[in-house]
Amino acid sequence: MKFRRVFPCLKERDLSYYYCPKEEDWDKDEKICSILKVFSGASNLIMGSDYSTSNLFLKQVCTIKIMLDSKSQDGDEFIQTMIWKMKEKFDKYWGECNLLMGVVAILDPRLKMRVIQWAFPKMYPEPEARANIDVVRDALYEVYREYVDTSKALTAARVSASIGDGVQVVGEGSGAAVETADDWDDFSQFLDVVETVEPTKSELDCYLGEGCHKCVGDLTTFDALTWWKANSTKFPILSTMARDILAIPITMVASESAFSADSRVIDTYRSSLTPNTVEMLLCGCDWSKTLNGVKKGCKEEQQPLEINIPIPQWKIVVFVEDRSTADYWWIFETVMVNSTLDVKMERCTQEDCCKKGEIGSIKPGEMVV
Repeated sequence: MKFRRVFPCLKERDLSYYYCPKEEDWDKDEKICSILKVFSGASNLIMGSDYSTSNLFLKQVCTIKIMLDSKSQDGDEFIQTMIWKMKEKFDKYWGECNLLMGVVAILDPRLKMRVIQWAFPKMYPEPEARANIDVVRDALYEVYREYVDTSKALTAARVSASIGDGVQVVGEGSGAAVETADDWDDFSQFLDVVETVEPTKSELDCYLGEGCHKCVGDLTTFDALTWWKANSTKFPILSTMARDILAIPITMVASESAFSADSRVIDTYRSSLTPNTVEMLLCGCDWSKTLNGVKKGCKEEQQPLEINIPIPQWKIVVFVEDRSTADYWWIFETVMVNSTLDVKMERCTQEDCCKKGEIGSIKPGEMVV
């Protein structure tokens, strides 16, 4: 688009250039660029990071949906026809509610249930949006209850193991029992026994009841997994659930990148490596790059090098006799200055031609450089 004004100039100077875009073509290109800019943002999010967490995708999908709905009502028939084809495929793929994308967005402390209440009415009709919100909420609580049951089972197993160890210790003698009672590990076992009563509000209710997390600084640097790690003591069960769900890749970019690296690890000289060794090499390389802040396929942006080459300036003058009358000649003057070619044509007498050629006498057809 930035070379929009160059093409008409090229058409004026090059008579063999027949495919100069018209103004209406440039208007279409400008509208298409605004559409592709939305897709470019989603592509950069997916392809720009090897391990982008799943909580970032709902916003991008909703943005694309809003853009398609607005552009489908465009007055340009060309744009409207193109958008309707895209919208048909988008609705076919994203018409059903994606539970993973909805649940994982709620586990982003910056979004929570607010993002579902904001995005779904824009993506679905009103009755369907309310139904999908209830479906996502029910799925979230169902998964949370499974993690609660698993945590209770682990706690019960630890309690039974501690009680069994306590019976054995008492049977051995009071001295050993006193030493065990002095150990702080018994206090944690005591807490497991007495704090078995469920609180009135679950961790999920407390999490959703709090306000959304306000980011300070660059929003793109926020890491949901780091936030849950820092709040694991406040939400022990919910943090485990969030860690497992946020780690689910919603695209295959990272997996395909790992497989493409196999060809550089396993070659004809190292084809006998065991799977454990190959995994160790791949993981070690990936961890080293992450530790040193090296991104795959990331090249340092270099400023374009400008080289100023002096362009010679020259002038060619051709004198041609006018066939209609021999008293007048035509002067064709071609001048090249700073890569700009300028052609002039003038009709004058033979005497004036000699003066312009700065020579005493010239003949028709001669060229002065």
